[in-house]
Amino acid sequence: LSKISIEGNLKNNSILYIKDEFNSLTGLKIPLPALRLLLEKISKLENTDRINFQLFEDDSFIIQEFYFDAFDDLTNYKQNEIERVENLYHQFANSRGSTNNNLYEFIEDNKAHLAAYLYPGNVNNYSSENFLEAALFIDFIRENDDVMRILQDLYLGSIISNYIEYETTSIDLDIELILDTNFILGLFDLNTIESHDVCRTLLDIALNQGFKVKVFEITVKEISNLLKFKCDNFDTSFITRFADPEDVYYACHRRNWTKTDLQRFRDNFVNEFKKFGIVEIENSKPYEVKAEKSELYKSLLDFRNTAFAALHDASIMTYVQDKRGGDIYNFDDVNCWFVNNSNKLHLSNFKFQPGVQPLTIRAEELLNLLWLSNPGINSTIQGTEIAKSGLNKLVSCTLSENLPKASIIKELDQNIQKYQKLGITEQDVVKVAHRIAQRSIVNIDELNSLAEDKPEAFVKRLAQEAEKQENDEAGWKKEFYNQIDDLNKKLESLMKNNSGMEHSYSNEILTLRRNEWVKSSLIFLLFWSVFMVSTVIVILAYFKFDFLKLCNYFNPIAKNNLLSSVINSIVSICFIGVEIFAIKQYYNRRFDPSGRNAFDDRVIKNRD
Repeated sequence: LSKISIEGNLKNNSILYIKDEFNSLTGLKIPLPALRLLLEKISKLENTDRINFQLFEDDSFIIQEFYFDAFDDLTNYKQNEIERVENLYHQFANSRGSTNNNLYEFIEDNKAHLAAYLYPGNVNNYSSENFLEAALFIDFIRENDDVMRILQDLYLGSIISNYIEYETTSIDLDIELILDTNFILGLFDLNTIESHDVCRTLLDIALNQGFKVKVFEITVKEISNLLKFKCDNFDTSFITRFADPEDVYYACHRRNWTKTDLQRFRDNFVNEFKKFGIVEIENSKPYEVKAEKSELYKSLLDFRNTAFAALHDASIMTYVQDKRGGDIYNFDDVNCWFVNNSNKLHLSNFKFQPGVQPLTIRAEELLNLLWLSNPGINSTIQGTEIAKSGLNKLVSCTLSENLPKASIIKELDQNIQKYQKLGITEQDVVKVAHRIAQRSIVNIDELNSLAEDKPEAFVKRLAQEAEKQENDEAGWKKEFYNQIDDLNKKLESLMKNNSGMEHSYSNEILTLRRNEWVKSSLIFLLFWSVFMVSTVIVILAYFKFDFLKLCNYFNPIAKNNLLSSVINSIVSICFIGVEIFAIKQYYNRRFDPSGRNAFDDRVIKNRD
């Protein structure tokens, strides 16, 4: 609307013109019903004190001249913000010897994930390795509120821009959600903080909307087995508790949990389900039997790390297939989902029939889609919360996916445990873990081979890597922090300019509104004056008539005597005096400069 306004196209016979301009500007093909709904909301928001944008029943429209001009300045301001963050990212990548320039592609990749559900069949091949540098950058600056605000706005924009093109229908609220193991770990805060927020929010919304939420027996068994393994290896796992943000050990370290705490949780976690409103554990045996004979199970054997994990996923996906009763093509028609909290089951890893809705969905993707498509849900959660948790989850998933295989890290842990007495310090282990997390150490196999052949050289190499990490933190990281401070100052300057722009824009709007207030007050004064004059005339006429009747009662012969003439004269003078007073008041407030200014000030003071 700002662009159309600046070009002077203030009137048109159809909102198709706005649709075409929007498509030309953004590349998005917004459906007419969605556009009409947006324009109706804009007209309600912007027409509070005066008519700035009119949308008529025949879809024609009128824009008040100059009203939307200031939004063009706001767009330029946002563009400047984005360019400064992009420059900062390039400096980060260059300082690490990388030429990867795909920060915004990384954020836009979330759009491709959602598109797989809104437009089935358009599944892009996903490679977290392509976005490692971008994920490291965001993880590195996540404490900087100004930069994160800009990136979160972009993330939210990627969600909204995707959905704008989708013509939704009413969503069936008779929906079942089957929770995966990693979703439940996130729910119990044994994953990342962001995962806990996403899983808890999604579960609360699902229960409030009347969704059926189920946990299968085989999932309970898988959680129990996983936690037993984590407890058994608790004292010998060092790297993952510092390197993998998605791992249970990392969460235990963050929460200061000991091995005893984790064991206690394993013994009681089934009882914890009730606190989250999950009261029933579903029998999964019939679906396990059916899944073992399926092609799906065979394909999962190549993908999952154990046969039991493959059977677990195949059993629940078999249940989802049966519950759906056949292929479903529209997201709004899906009545059952297998909900996970990981990118291990990413859509690009499975071959689905083109156009058919997948069986699995990640928690943050389902939350995003429900937030966009359901007004009731939209009002209970802020877009900023969606953006913050979603972006951080995207980062943690990418970092976790780019770690070396768990078996290689476990071997390194065992070597560290084995040769700890040769001089490996806890500080060295922490710094080496950070280097692995930041991909400054890539060839872990080489370290493990060195440990096997030359233990002393292995210990020395770890110390060298720890020293490199310390030098990094004192060197390029310090320089990069200075660059961040520089950016903060520039952003602060931009914000001040934008604040001035918004202040100027607000002043223009305030002036328009005050003029409207004064105008309406003058009209009110005119009507009030006429009302008062009429009222006084009626009252005086009544008293004149009543007084004359009284005089006639005492002296009926002298109807036209001197007393009657005096009364008539007095009343007439009163009439004329009231009329002159009312006209004088209106004249002073409308035409006399000093009187008009005094009146305007009183009106504005009363409104303010």
